[in-house]
Amino acid sequence: MSGAQPQSVGSYLYCVAYSQSFTGSGSQFQATGVEGRPVRVITQGDLAAIVSDSPSDQYDVTLDNVRAHEAVVEEAMQRADVLPVSYGTVAGSDQEVQERLLQAESETLRSQLEHVRNRVEMGVRALWEQDALFAQIIAQNSDIQALREQIVGTTPEQTYDLRIQIGELTDAAIQHQREVDSAAILGELSPLAIETRTNRLITDMMIVNAAFLVDKSQMQAFTERVNALRQASAGRVTFQLAGPLPPYNFISIVVHWATPNEAASEEPSDAVTQ
Repeated sequence: MSGAQPQSVGSYLYCVAYSQSFTGSGSQFQATGVEGRPVRVITQGDLAAIVSDSPSDQYDVTLDNVRAHEAVVEEAMQRADVLPVSYGTVAGSDQEVQERLLQAESETLRSQLEHVRNRVEMGVRALWEQDALFAQIIAQNSDIQALREQIVGTTPEQTYDLRIQIGELTDAAIQHQREVDSAAILGELSPLAIETRTNRLITDMMIVNAAFLVDKSQMQAFTERVNALRQASAGRVTFQLAGPLPPYNFISIVVHWATPNEAASEEPSDAVTQ
């Protein structure tokens, strides 16, 4: 049986950058692309696109594929500021990438590259320690305390309505505490960032799921601020810090190939990170 890879039907895109960082030896990549394909650089003037041959024009969102995509973008970021391209973007050919993206959208791409120059994304998630959160809510809410005393020694059937009421009061207290805590966390971190983007909360115990566009000169200060918050909230809140990352949440190139006048657009994605 032949081990040959399927014939390419197009060019899979990973990111866009200025070409000067990817000439000569800078054109070689250690990371392999989606479907195990070698990665190469296409240039047009002062712009470059990082691509690989694509055996398909559509891709399922699998862990292996996403990790391969991110690995290529992150390796490119080690050499230059990059504009991540949305996962699964496939052009018909290298020529199409040059003409319809790098040439036709050169002004937009340069503007976006200037926006992320010497900047990286830092991702922060903050989650409550569940036992500590509920202990705090009970201690601060006399109505919940009183209702809990009333159901002591009863069955769920006997005090169904009271238990529903406790649940509603607890949910409201959690939401209020999330507003208080998230405002405090973002208030500490956002001043150190150029932009802040809050993303969907993944669990009930999550307070903040945010991405920050940070100047490289501020990375140490940002990390130290997160560590200070972590130390101050030990036993109550857990902090997860990811980065430096490509600016997935702030610049993501979405390319439409259907007609010549459809442009690459700036569309932040919901990240990463993470």
